[in-house]
Amino acid sequence: MMGLNGDVVLVISDFVIAETKKNLEKTAPGTLKYFDVVLSMVPFEVIHSPESTSEAEQIVARKDAPIVAAAKRANINGLISLDKKHILSNPNIAEFINAPAITPKEAFEMITGGL
Repeated sequence: MMGLNGDVVLVISDFVIAETKKNLEKTAPGTLKYFDVVLSMVPFEVIHSPESTSEAEQIVARKDAPIVAAAKRANINGLISLDKKHILSNPNIAEFINAPAITPKEAFEMITGGL
């Protein structure tokens, strides 16, 4: 609830929103309306992915570069991901965005102090 009451700023990129909607439309179209409800209720700060992702493409696959580039632009404390293969296991991302790439569980522990 910390993100809802303003203690934590939840940042999401426009690219992640678009990709999530595209994937939900393909795999679970009935859930798209619930995603839209979450977007309308949770006070996300939406960060626009940079036009050029060439710098990020030097350390991650082209498909992930908009996410990493937006994370760098947003000056975040952590990039939350479930992508173990491309994001979480890539040590270059933390250096590039100046923050760790972490799982949702790790983010929760970071925010709550491990409660």
